[in-house]
Amino acid sequence: MNDNEVSSSKDSSVQELIKQLDSESGNERKNARAALVQLGKEVIPFLVKHLSCPKRMTHWEILKTIEEIKDPEAIPFLIEALDEESGDLRWIASIGLIHLGFQVAKPLLLSLTKKKDISVFVLAGAHHVFYELNKKRKIPKDFPIKELLKAFRYPGRKGHLMVIIYKILEEL
Repeated sequence: MNDNEVSSSKDSSVQELIKQLDSESGNERKNARAALVQLGKEVIPFLVKHLSCPKRMTHWEILKTIEEIKDPEAIPFLIEALDEESGDLRWIASIGLIHLGFQVAKPLLLSLTKKKDISVFVLAGAHHVFYELNKKRKIPKDFPIKELLKAFRYPGRKGHLMVIIYKILEEL
């Protein structure tokens, strides 16, 4: 068996596990998620291709799998998921970012500067991430966490929040 055949076989195994995330059986979905998590970060690109799945439970399972893999490669997708319509999906995304620690700070803050209209969901998710990182003592001592958390609480003052974010980004 050559490298391409091994890769193709592994790809089809991953695709089969992803299909099982759509199962009616909770146990089958749970087992498929656990198997995908065991495979690690190399399955993230496969999972990301299915993130737009319209079936809510499958979407939940895919995002939950990405969150449980706990790899920095997932940061952009978890940040994007902070804007999901469903609260439980936003929660999974924020938990995934929290698991990854302070390394999410810069990409998360940068993402906020690139959005023309920041939803209250994204602001609440970002607040949650920074609040929990601070609570878990994952924020550097010189990071202006109190100022940032306060600014997140007043979404009507977006200009003030952006000033604080740009100031922080200059120092990161």
